[in-house]
Amino acid sequence: MRKNYIYSNYYDSDREKYTREYLFEEYATEEGWETIDDIPDNRVWEEIDFNDAIEWDDARAEMRNFFDGKTLLVTGYAGTWRGNLAGGAIIGYDELWKCWEHCDYIEIYDEGGHFYINSTHHDGTNSWEIRILTEQGINAYDNWNYGYNRGKWNDLNEREVHEKLAENSKYTHIPHFAREVYGCKTR
Repeated sequence: MRKNYIYSNYYDSDREKYTREYLFEEYATEEGWETIDDIPDNRVWEEIDFNDAIEWDDARAEMRNFFDGKTLLVTGYAGTWRGNLAGGAIIGYDELWKCWEHCDYIEIYDEGGHFYINSTHHDGTNSWEIRILTEQGINAYDNWNYGYNRGKWNDLNEREVHEKLAENSKYTHIPHFAREVYGCKTR
């Protein structure tokens, strides 16, 4: 399946190449650059950072418009010095930033309608999938969480409840973010 990138600030040699080409085309005469190799590296990185800030603002606005008001199931793992630790949470959009908190690099993409966030920090990479809870999923979680009629989930821990929610389409569904926001095909 094709990845539709929503945002990434991971190093990309093509981005550096295209930025150099753009700077040379736009500013070579003004700056006195005779070849593309004359462009100072710090000027290239300043331009990349400038464009990255715009892309990040756009991506956050698109995610806010799409996810705000929805209840989200986050599942995956956090990379630590002790290895990958499984985790998850039920959150609203206003807590989604926790998926990349304390991280230097972020990659957000849609693959076949599934929404993923990978973020790297000094100890490793966090990798999360975001799903949207249905009303039935919210009720099932609330019943388990608050002890009302826990039923067949009575003996499950929170991670096991997250797995139950994620594996059943009556409790959660994949967002299809790229299809809904950008009109991309999912297959």
